[in-house]
Amino acid sequence: EQFEKGKGPEADGYSIDYRYFSPVKEDDTTKYPLVVWLHGMGDGEYEGKQLTAQEIALWSSAEYQSRFKNSGGAFIIAPRSVEEEELYWDDCLIYPLRAALDDFIEQHRENIDVSRIYVGGYSMGGKMTLKMAVAYPEFFAAAFPICPAWAPDKEAAARLKDMPLWLT
Repeated sequence: EQFEKGKGPEADGYSIDYRYFSPVKEDDTTKYPLVVWLHGMGDGEYEGKQLTAQEIALWSSAEYQSRFKNSGGAFIIAPRSVEEEELYWDDCLIYPLRAALDDFIEQHRENIDVSRIYVGGYSMGGKMTLKMAVAYPEFFAAAFPICPAWAPDKEAAARLKDMPLWLT
């Protein structure tokens, strides 16, 4: 209930829809981190499932939000892969996902700390976490892929050498 709907602009023929949580209160000038959560295969089957499948919606609770100690909360964005076209965070969605994130950040630019953008995901979402981190290492402050369905080769891994990475 605390998550709102959004949709990124079309890029390379695809538009990524998402659900997001905003910690911003009325007249709030706080700069909050942004956590990008990428669901696993099958968890983007329909709009909204990406919140419940791995219970990322819990991150909007007061308990979880209080864990972001420097700001007292964080934006949570849960994009959805284009699974209705049997795209399970395929490489063709890297640029459309970035376009959706850029658009979202622009909409909330007064309250997002662009130096604290974190990306994480499970399984196929873990794969896309690594793919996004490799493609845009300067964009993300850290990455946390969980059981990623892909491992970077030596060249791709070298692009991550300066990024904090918590691989589970």
